[in-house]
Order: sequence, then structure tokens, then C-alpha cells
Amino acid sequence: MQALDELTREGEVELARRIEQGELALVDADEQLVARVREAMARDPALRVYFAQGGFRGLNGYYTSGVLEGAYHYGLFADAS
Repeated sequence: MQALDELTREGEVELARRIEQGELALVDADEQLVARVREAMARDPALRVYFAQGGFRGLNGYYTSGVLEGAYHYGLFADAS
């Protein structure tokens, strides 16, 4: 088993900085995606778009639950309740 060095204050600050950068990049990517979808909707009013609301069947709102919610919205699977 490999021994791990104790996290120093400098290492903790660097780790926090990298986490924050990743979170900001994720938020930026999400905002860009929504903007591109809205642009596509403006170009083609017939485009069927559903923005997941979250909380579908008690799921946590992450990507997979959004996909399932959208699939249910468009009738891609039967109600299993």
C-alpha cells in the first residue's frame, strides 16, 4: 500500500483552486449549451425542446435523471408507476 503525504496548506489551496476552476468550467459549459439550444429554437420554431425541471421520480437532477425525464416527457417509455 502506498503512503500518502500529509496535505500542506499550500497543497490545500491549490486543490481548492483546481476544484473551483472545474466548477466554473462546468457552469460555463452548461450556460453555453443552453444558449446554443435557445439559438436553435429561434432558428427553427418547429424544433421540439424540453428543458428538464429536476426531481423526476425523486432523482437528483443530474444528467441521467434529466435524460430520463425528457424521455418520459416525449412518451419514449410507458408509465411504470
